Amino acid sequence: MHPQFGNIDLAIVSPAIGVVSAGQQYKPMSRGAEYMFDEEQRERSFGENLVFYSGVSYLSGFGAGTVLGFFEGMRKGQNLPQKLRVNAIVNAISKRGQTFGNNFG
Repeated sequence: MHPQFGNIDLAIVSPAIGVVSAGQQYKPMSRGAEYMFDEEQRERSFGENLVFYSGVSYLSGFGAGTVLGFFEGMRKGQNLPQKLRVNAIVNAISKRGQTFGNNFG
């Protein structure tokens, strides 16, 4: 124990302050490393990538379809009363958003 740190055991908090015990490699976070130790580092598997990218594609398509459906509903409900205009917008969004999301996914 160092007198300037009081009762703090540096062996417990050593990765946080850069003190490394024998047998461990320390990667400072300032160099952009995602993990502190090599054994924690791994890459995504094929299945994880497949699920991630298909989910991103679905959400992107759903967002694009929602925007398109909103404008389509606004155009169709232009001369309708308020309640029917909102209904036209919601119907167009649910139709286009779902279709685009499924096609992109």
